Amino acid sequence: MYFIERFFEDLDVYLEQNINTISCDELANLYFRFIAKIESYFANTRDFTGLTEFIIFRALHHLFSEEINKGELELIANALVGKRQPDIVLRYNNEFYTVISVKSNMDTGYSRITKDFNKTQELAEQYHNIKTLTISFDNKVTTGQIKFMETKRSENPFYNFIFLRKNPMKFKDIAYTYVFNTLNKEAGT
Repeated sequence: MYFIERFFEDLDVYLEQNINTISCDELANLYFRFIAKIESYFANTRDFTGLTEFIIFRALHHLFSEEINKGELELIANALVGKRQPDIVLRYNNEFYTVISVKSNMDTGYSRITKDFNKTQELAEQYHNIKTLTISFDNKVTTGQIKFMETKRSENPFYNFIFLRKNPMKFKDIAYTYVFNTLNKEAGT
């Protein structure tokens, strides 16, 4: 079964080699090409989970590897934060810094968006300096839903969201803006 390990190793090496240049859309397409291949074998991908989290976790790991190796930053999958267990957590100076929720899509309506926001708000009430970010690989939301999310973001400085698909921005720039902007580094360098 070495081919399974090889797939993840190859994906990880690709992320490492391209972390400074890969766009959000290219990152999303890694996932969607995988899903399309599964579906080409007539397999159901409805409850398929884990690959989106893996892609984001490893991309962040490679992007912030210097800080992680120095012990300045911890990147943790599924850490318990209060009563919640977010997909990815960044700890900086032993404090929860950014909590990341990774979604394959946000197209299930206002109830899912509201539920996701309420979870992040609960964390922000417990940890006053924490930032939250919802990363959605797809952007099948309505204009009204985006406006709703933008309103939540403008009213709540801890809350951010980003859609990867069809987003030409470099993932690196997004990460430095929304995930870990404390570093004295400029996005895009």
